[in-house]
Amino acid sequence: DNGTGDYTVNFATAMPDTNYGTACGFGINGTSTAVRLDGTYSTTAVHVQVTNSATGAGADSGVSCVSIFR
Repeated sequence: DNGTGDYTVNFATAMPDTNYGTACGFGINGTSTAVRLDGTYSTTAVHVQVTNSATGAGADSGVSCVSIFR
């Protein structure tokens, strides 16, 4: 958790390269959200930002799900 709506997902085991896919799901009660992967893919982590769709402001999520596919 880097700040409001700003997350880094660190991998316990490094990927061999950055050729992987990411699926994310975040939920804020009663508010629609937008998830943005900022293109910062590394072999050890991926950076994710969550915003309130109505205001564009960063928003913390009550439910956070990230899946990595290789």
